[in-house]
Amino acid sequence: MDERKHTCIVFCDISKAFDRVWHTGLLFKLRQNGVDGNLHGWFGNYLSNRSQKVFVGSSFSENKVISAGVPQGSVLGPLLFCYMLMILLTILSVQPDFLPMIPLLQFRHQT
Repeated sequence: MDERKHTCIVFCDISKAFDRVWHTGLLFKLRQNGVDGNLHGWFGNYLSNRSQKVFVGSSFSENKVISAGVPQGSVLGPLLFCYMLMILLTILSVQPDFLPMIPLLQFRHQT
C-alpha cells in the first residue's frame, strides 16, 4: 500500500451453491460437451422428479418439487457441481487446476 498500488479482494460465498445448480443448464452443457444418448437421459432422470419435505416435531410439511441443485450426500452431486464450477471458471477465463477438486476433497473428508 505504501507504493500506492491497488489491491482488490473478491469473496465468494458458495455455501448454498449445491442448491443452485440449474438442471436445464447442466444438462445443456453435458450435451454440448459430448454426453448424449442413454447417458444424457440417465443424468436427466437422476436430476428430475425430485422433491423434499421437512419434518418438525411430529408433523411433515407438504412435498416441494426441486428444480435446481444437485443431490447432496451422493457421489454424483459433488461431481456435477465441480463440472458446473469448471464451466463457470472457463467462462470467466480463470482455470486453476486445483480449484474444481476442492469440493471433492471436502466431500471425501466428511464421509
